[in-house]
Amino acid sequence: MTKEIVVKTFTKEISAPIAEAQALEITSPAQMTEGVQYLSQLNKFLDRVVEYKKSKTDPINKALKIIRAETKPIEEALEGSISVVRQKMSSYQTEQKRITDEAAERIAARVRAGTGNLTPETAIKKLEALDTPEKVVSADSGSVQFRTKHRVEILDIKALPAEYLIADEAKILQAQKEGIDLAGVRYYTTQEPYNTR
Repeated sequence: MTKEIVVKTFTKEISAPIAEAQALEITSPAQMTEGVQYLSQLNKFLDRVVEYKKSKTDPINKALKIIRAETKPIEEALEGSISVVRQKMSSYQTEQKRITDEAAERIAARVRAGTGNLTPETAIKKLEALDTPEKVVSADSGSVQFRTKHRVEILDIKALPAEYLIADEAKILQAQKEGIDLAGVRYYTTQEPYNTR
């Protein structure tokens, strides 16, 4: 069966049940029974669609798994080496920029009138003479451009303002299961339908 025929068949079969389910109101036991009917019918349709999809994707996924297994050790070796080279380049460039920035600050601090200090003209010459690390480094096989990246390290999480803390819902639910009631959390339950078909 071609893809177009399958899609048209499924679409035709599910259009009426979907429309009826969307219009369904549940305000009585009889309508609840009707809801179970629609839920089961829709889930059965979904099972068929998923089964069709699996019949098409399982062979592809199996082939992908084999290919990924073949190339994974090579990729990991290359990625590890790339990471090492990047880290070494970053460390060197960061240190060279720190050295240059500190030298520039020392020169700028000496710009003022008086003996032993620098005139603005002399300071400019000294700043221009600093060995500033290149932002772009090129080689025969490619080039690297260095960009400043701002980073953070949390030293004391308790000192962070509350709006910068993220609630971990999974941990909060685990605490609830363990009988721990957390301040600032509303605990409630809902009745969720799980359909068997």
